[in-house]
Amino acid sequence: MMVSVWVTRLPEAALETAHARERALWARRKARQRANRRRRLLLRLLRWTRARRGLAGRFWAVRERRWRSGTT
Repeated sequence: MMVSVWVTRLPEAALETAHARERALWARRKARQRANRRRRLLLRLLRWTRARRGLAGRFWAVRERRWRSGTT
């Protein structure tokens, strides 16, 4: 009797955990895609401005990197 109840209860719980894991994975993948898209857009914009400015662009990139790292 108890065994049958356990057997009927078990798949439901397993399904729930699998569903939760699937949702977590999906959310993580979605977040990574969003971050990647933002990074790609930023890189494209940076590349475009740098190409437009030539050497000045490289100079500003170095300055910005220093500023971001916290050294003047």
